[in-house]
Amino acid sequence: DGIRDHCVTGVQTCALPIYLLAYTLFMTPGGWLIDRFGPTRMLALLAIGSAILVAATSLPGLAVLSAASALSTFWVVRALLGVVNVTMHPAAARAVSTWYPAPRRSWANGCVTAAALVGVAASYPVFGFLIDRFGWPGAFLCSAAATTALAIAWRLGASDGPIQDGRPPSEDFAAGAAAPARSPTSARSLTLLTASYARSEEHTSELQSHSDLVC
Repeated sequence: DGIRDHCVTGVQTCALPIYLLAYTLFMTPGGWLIDRFGPTRMLALLAIGSAILVAATSLPGLAVLSAASALSTFWVVRALLGVVNVTMHPAAARAVSTWYPAPRRSWANGCVTAAALVGVAASYPVFGFLIDRFGWPGAFLCSAAATTALAIAWRLGASDGPIQDGRPPSEDFAAGAAAPARSPTSARSLTLLTASYARSEEHTSELQSHSDLVC
């Protein structure tokens, strides 16, 4: 029990600070990568990286890693999650700015931000149910599988904006002087973006909120 309590304390105390430190240090390079490769690719990379790292969180519980290495593994996973998630907020904002004219961007960004809060709120009952049903390692694997499916849907269905679809933006769109009707592509992309935002925010709270069951 003493070893378990020490592990729980270590995860709870260090998991979020390590995540935030890595997130902060790599924020500027993340912005450069968004400018270089576009928001769609970077958000797809975020989703795939998150899925892999969330799955890796289950390794100690699957007896793949020894108890002695479990704590350091959690810390490394959380740090890497911070790195892959640096593009989440700036890439989402950049994507909205390419899909919607200026008069509609506040509404679209509001949808994205609301989805993030829904994801955080849903992580507690949903992840708790998965832990009761499959155990905590299985819960992380289920979460990783759902994220992988969303990443595939995102990569296949989203684009970096009208130019990527072979339709140059109109003068009104470029100037933000009018709000043209939304294209099917922009509507689909916004739906995928809000879903991705919700799923990503669930990852942020899963390990932190259930760390007492991890060790």
